[in-house]
Amino acid sequence: MPDKDAREAVTPSTVYYFVDTNLFFQCRPLEQLAWAELGTCDEVQLIVSKPVLREIDFRKNKGNNRVAKRARAALAMFRKMLDSGHREIQPSDPRVTLWVNSAHTYSPAPETGLNYRERDDQLVATALEYSCEYPDRDVRLLTHDTTPLYTAQGLRLEARQIPDSWLLPPESTAAERELDSLKAEHARLKKTEPSISIRCMGPSNSGIERYEASRVSCEPLTDRQVHELMQQLEDRFPLETDYGSRESAQRASKETALMSLFGTKDVFSPATDEEIAAYRDKAYPQWLLACQETFRNHHRALLRQSPRLEFSFLVENVGTRPATEALVTIEARGSFRIQPPSLTDVLSEDKPENTESHALRPPPVAPKGKWQRLIGGHPPGLGEAMESFARLLDAPLLDKIQLPSPNALSTRHDPNAFYYKPHRPARPSASFSLECDQWRHGGEERINGKIHVPIDKNQIKGALVCRIQAGNLSKPESKTVPVRIGLTRISTFDSAQSMLETLVERSQSGIGSG
Repeated sequence: MPDKDAREAVTPSTVYYFVDTNLFFQCRPLEQLAWAELGTCDEVQLIVSKPVLREIDFRKNKGNNRVAKRARAALAMFRKMLDSGHREIQPSDPRVTLWVNSAHTYSPAPETGLNYRERDDQLVATALEYSCEYPDRDVRLLTHDTTPLYTAQGLRLEARQIPDSWLLPPESTAAERELDSLKAEHARLKKTEPSISIRCMGPSNSGIERYEASRVSCEPLTDRQVHELMQQLEDRFPLETDYGSRESAQRASKETALMSLFGTKDVFSPATDEEIAAYRDKAYPQWLLACQETFRNHHRALLRQSPRLEFSFLVENVGTRPATEALVTIEARGSFRIQPPSLTDVLSEDKPENTESHALRPPPVAPKGKWQRLIGGHPPGLGEAMESFARLLDAPLLDKIQLPSPNALSTRHDPNAFYYKPHRPARPSASFSLECDQWRHGGEERINGKIHVPIDKNQIKGALVCRIQAGNLSKPESKTVPVRIGLTRISTFDSAQSMLETLVERSQSGIGSG
């Protein structure tokens, strides 16, 4: 560094910065700093004074944190400069040179009001004394600390704050380093575990974040309403008392040439007492009871006709490890219940709903005798037998075959398949579970279910939760889907009244009678 005798040789565009320790402790390496940010000049001379050397020496043995490490690195750099006393940091724009000189120190001056036991005040006093000694030089303080900046300003010493862009990121604390270590260990362990994906699927087979639907709500018919409907039914379809002629009769039949060979004729057989009794005492009362039962269960039929409330979770093991002893639990949170599809639902998934089963049965036909054709004197029972045989031939073959239950097809336990635990629930409940001994990686499973809602509410709110646990999964995976179901109330009585009117119209047109 130029001494006092060489002051005249110094160019006026040189700036002398007395640097604070944070230039070495908190900033990036000197060669990486944007020195032009300090202002316009041809040359920057960085001066390491005695107070700064002492502080760096003091810090070198204070543990193994970043400050101690950087203090030791700075001292190692200073020792390499012992012979020359300086080091070029940047050759131009501006030229930057680092000087180390322990001769630059301070002389206590009470009038300054400085506390010379404080390192910051010692540094300010050193820079101030140098500026007084070389009044023709542009001497400044370079620090990132606020206190020495204000102290220098009070003594009319130029000071410049180290730009924030020069600083290193804050050093991690011991707790933060421990947390980072735990995160790294967790990430390492996660790589050895299965990786689970859970999605709630919508009707279009796309993932949804909310389950929203509507449902029909209807109350059962009261006893009074059922009585009123049954009274209307009996009024419109009273018990028949006219059973036709009670006398047998014969008439000539229209014969073909072939039939004339067998001597055919038409014979009228009146209704027998047994047929009349069967109609009056059994068929008609049973029909009334069946209609009454239809009315009482009509609200259930209406619910079955409305779209089902169904949900579906697609769970996948997307990792590279199988999940051992996997357990999948579906939970209903709120005022509703859930149930997996029954075996009947699975087998009849593609079959259309039989709406005829929800209609009223037509009344039985009262016996009034019948005309029958005798062939060669044979009794009419032969014709009935032939008709029955023909109907049997026309009946679908599959209607006569009893298919085995799917559960009976195989009793072998597949360790890679999911099974209900402990069994498939037969009734709606708050949750149900499935288990798998070894869920292979890359495998997916679709878990379907039905939602059952109470009929005494206008809206259902809650959530569906799918939770997956496994023996080699450190933390359960879960997916929560908010549920909103609106209920639309309809009149069961009005619908039952319409059902009765439909029966009347069908009977008047001859549909379903006879």
